[in-house]
Amino acid sequence: MITSWHFKALEDLNRNIAHIAKESPQNAILVLEALTALADSLVDMPYKYPKEPVYNQENVRFVTKWSF
Repeated sequence: MITSWHFKALEDLNRNIAHIAKESPQNAILVLEALTALADSLVDMPYKYPKEPVYNQENVRFVTKWSF
């Protein structure tokens, strides 16, 4: 199994990380690492998180952390 990001999700992630980096570059790195680690954890346990309700497909999952 591979984990892939929707284009909109990557745009949002990049925008949020850039916003955090303005105040704290080191926190931006920590947030980016934590969020990508969550996504990468789906490789080992693909059904760990609920289905994304908009897509309602078995292979599309979502997870939130902080306000992301």
